[in-house]
Amino acid sequence: MKTSRGVASLNRSSGSAVIVVIALVALLLVFVTANLRVISNFGHELRLLEMRQTHRLSHPPVTTNVIAEVVSAKHFLESVPATAPEKVSGPGD
Repeated sequence: MKTSRGVASLNRSSGSAVIVVIALVALLLVFVTANLRVISNFGHELRLLEMRQTHRLSHPPVTTNVIAEVVSAKHFLESVPATAPEKVSGPGD
């Protein structure tokens, strides 16, 4: 009879081991599913970012008054004949 008790005990422990393995596999499947969803969302965000950057870089930049003043100052300086720089007196001279 000792052998029948040993077999019954062995069957119970292997049955609980199967349940533990199934639970671990289910947990891993939940993690894999969550990671696939996150990767999918990142791919979507990446496509949106690429579209925004492509749209932003395809249009010429907006000209402002500051840029126009710098350009006109550059043209002014180019039109002035080059002469020797005069000494500028400062507040302590």
